[in-house]
Amino acid sequence: MIRVLLVDDQNIILEGLSLITDKLETIDVVGQASSGSAALDWAQKLKPDVVLLDLSMPDWDGVKTTRELLSLGLGLKVLGLSMVEDVPRIVAMLRAGARGFLWKTCTSVELEWAINRVQQGSFAVTEGIIDLVLPELLFDDQPRKAVLSPKERDVLRSLALGVSTKEIAFQMGISDRTVEVHRNNLMKKLGAKNLADLTRYSIKHGITPLE
Repeated sequence: MIRVLLVDDQNIILEGLSLITDKLETIDVVGQASSGSAALDWAQKLKPDVVLLDLSMPDWDGVKTTRELLSLGLGLKVLGLSMVEDVPRIVAMLRAGARGFLWKTCTSVELEWAINRVQQGSFAVTEGIIDLVLPELLFDDQPRKAVLSPKERDVLRSLALGVSTKEIAFQMGISDRTVEVHRNNLMKKLGAKNLADLTRYSIKHGITPLE
């Protein structure tokens, strides 16, 4: 039996997963947690083989929780779950060490397959998600070590977090026009074509940590 810890901030999802996994012969749900920090505590107590982990939670998201869980050195595997197509965050979670990813709309057959795959040390990413994340995982046509000024890094970090130009200007004590100049310089310096490219670069290079 594969020992599984369920982690999701929505009780109805936890209840649904419990009902599904109770019917799977190879799965034994040993515990549930409703936050990333609670997942860390339960993982240390229960020592599961696999943690079925929600991508979006109010305290720690799936990216930070994955990093924290794997830092425990327990040999557990992380399998991500999401309802939304948050591609940058899904990619970041996989880069953080998650061994697979599923939509919450997956079937019980897919769920059991994925849990068994990751427990065995393989990867389990459903076809629909592969189509979304593979281009991002292979996205490597930007400079690896572009030299950015402190202000450019601050602007890039805020842009990647979805902060508006006016808010960035207010926070940094500069004009809206200056923010736009920094943004244009970043686009040129990083070879970015749009805000999505800037966001990918920022996340990939740790300028905007997903925590």
